[in-house]
Amino acid sequence: MSFQGSLKSVSFPDVLQLLTLSKKTGTLVLRRDNVEKRIYFKNGAIIYADSNLLEDKFDNLLLSTGSITLDELKKARKVQELTGKDLSSTLVYLNLITKEKIAELSRKYVENIVFSIFSWEDGEFIFEEGELPDTDIIVSSLNTMNILMEGTRRIDEWTRLRNALPIDTAVLQVASDVLAQLKEIKLSPVETLVLSLVDGERCVAEMREKSSLDQLTFAKALYNLISAGIVRQIGVKEKVVKPEEEQRTALEITAAIYNLAFDLILDAVRKKMGKTAQKVVLNTYEKLKEKYNVLNFITPREDGSFDFSNFVEMCLQLPQEARMHEVSMALSTFLEELLKSVRGTIGFKQEKALIQRINESVQPLLKENKEILERFGIYEDYVRNLDLS
Repeated sequence: MSFQGSLKSVSFPDVLQLLTLSKKTGTLVLRRDNVEKRIYFKNGAIIYADSNLLEDKFDNLLLSTGSITLDELKKARKVQELTGKDLSSTLVYLNLITKEKIAELSRKYVENIVFSIFSWEDGEFIFEEGELPDTDIIVSSLNTMNILMEGTRRIDEWTRLRNALPIDTAVLQVASDVLAQLKEIKLSPVETLVLSLVDGERCVAEMREKSSLDQLTFAKALYNLISAGIVRQIGVKEKVVKPEEEQRTALEITAAIYNLAFDLILDAVRKKMGKTAQKVVLNTYEKLKEKYNVLNFITPREDGSFDFSNFVEMCLQLPQEARMHEVSMALSTFLEELLKSVRGTIGFKQEKALIQRINESVQPLLKENKEILERFGIYEDYVRNLDLS
């Protein structure tokens, strides 16, 4: 049995209350635009939740709370691929985190996802009775009525703060008359973090994105800074593109371009060498992957081709400031070395023909997305290897 509807007609708190009082077991799926979040119930109690949003990922919570490092996460992911175990179980197995800490973070992870839906004023929902998550992580003792009370309180507080805060496109600056006194002003750790993001160029939305704080925590800290006269609005940005969204788009385009180029190289070598062609490609890959960690985010197949399915998500775990440079450097170097390695196999003349074929194949992607690729230096690195100009 299932039921569905619109959040415009039935509010999220009402849906939660109905499922709790009727002691339902199953999955509540909520969708708005391209966002999908799921909440799992057992006898009316919330036992788990997940989301397709990058900022909601459990990996991000692990990293943002300092529970593990990026290198430890990569190590766990590699072991997870070999064992097929859940990430949390893998982290405990590797002694990177305790069972108690996993339980604490799992609870916070679920609560964050559920609380984020309280602000949805529209969207669609469907409840599938009997459906439960395919995961080893189950949150116990998460009382739905307590969630309802806390979620309602947060929405009331968020509504009050939203009306008092500048719009998302507002650009903020530290007030000049308090600059000299900053060292003497006592701020909380969160307020200090938010203040460090105020540079006279970022707008509120960009600061919130870079802070990795949840919406309410960020709003409270910013409100306190503005109320104290420490931060003031100096202007408004016409258009704001979230850095993560922009980089995700650039990474997806980059992956498509290089994946196509690598496939064409493999095809050209295969025509000369047959099934042994993959050795040429994989040998070059093995030689470079130790030097360029980004190459570990693509998975080599036995036939010499590459699986880019997890590439973008893994790249987004890298520090934002150096992310695009590392990606471009790794892939462009791999392409350059790969062309050098096949030259002895297919010959100089055939190499030129191969480069021309690659150019013709990727040109539509390059032309359509030139602006964003140039912004991150990806276009120049790619062009340099294939004599494009």
